[in-house]
Amino acid sequence: MSAKSLPGIKVLPIGNAGVGKSFLCNAALGRDTFASRVSPTGVTTAVERADLTLWSTKYILYNIPGLIEADATAVERNRRCLAEAFQQDAHLPSMIFFIFSAATGGRPRAEDVESCQAVLRDVDVGKDGSSVCFLVNKLPLEEFDSAEEAEDFKTSFRRDLMAALKDCPAVQGRPVLFAPHVRTPSAKNECGRQVLAAIRQCTPSFVALKETSFRFRREVDVQREELARSKALQKSQARQAQLQLQERQRALERERLAREEAQRQEALRAQEQHQRQLEAQRREAERLRREQEETERLAQAERERREAEQRQAQQMFGGHPMFGGHPMFGGQVVLMRTPYGLQLVRMPMFF
Repeated sequence: MSAKSLPGIKVLPIGNAGVGKSFLCNAALGRDTFASRVSPTGVTTAVERADLTLWSTKYILYNIPGLIEADATAVERNRRCLAEAFQQDAHLPSMIFFIFSAATGGRPRAEDVESCQAVLRDVDVGKDGSSVCFLVNKLPLEEFDSAEEAEDFKTSFRRDLMAALKDCPAVQGRPVLFAPHVRTPSAKNECGRQVLAAIRQCTPSFVALKETSFRFRREVDVQREELARSKALQKSQARQAQLQLQERQRALERERLAREEAQRQEALRAQEQHQRQLEAQRREAERLRREQEETERLAQAERERREAEQRQAQQMFGGHPMFGGHPMFGGQVVLMRTPYGLQLVRMPMFF
């Protein structure tokens, strides 16, 4: 059955919140039909649709809330919206576009891969997956120095994406198209052309959720719990890092205070040692002064004693004839210390 003979073809862009599904739909429509803006949470909260006629064929372009987003309470609502999109117009064939974001360091985001895997496990896309296409949005062309570098990036991204989806053989080798990060109106037009190119490269087929969506819901719940745990872990790690930083700062402050106290104690010890040295020098100088005074006092006493002995001897023997008192004998009698002791000795005078 050719596309022209079909009453309509469903186009289902699927991806997480923030990858740019609404923007790409508007770019393909050529008008701003769906709300699209930068937001920390998903902008689309319900299933929306718009008709698009291409090559004499009617396409029904769906705008579906992102499967996983930062607001964990909205994940269950988004799951119901995804199931509703598959159930609407179930008699029409569908095309599925998995939307990824390229603005995350050049590799497929883990949450985008997990959402894609969860959908593929619960949606029957046939053995060849011909109704599936991958569209990578927000390609940062301005970061590449040349067209060859941009092509290398695309090749690497395709390889990593197929490796991440190795457990989904039906989609291996399906087209992976790239839409640029919009900075100018021409870039927005290029995004629209990439969506149309994806439509051209897909073959519509009848796809639907498998007999039960329990496993799909369970995967979504697991992903939601993992996202919540991941956020809690990030908060815990950030808090732990903050506590470690504060503890490190306190340790550095303690080390600084300890160094200052050690320096102060060392200065006090040096000052005390200097004072002790000065005191020892003062006591030594005082001792030397006292010794000198004692020596001088003893010398003075010895001189005085000798002078007294001489005066006494002069008084006792100075007028006696034997000791020079006779006019014929001059001289002076003095008391002298001899090898035999103290003796009176007359010093003769010669004429």
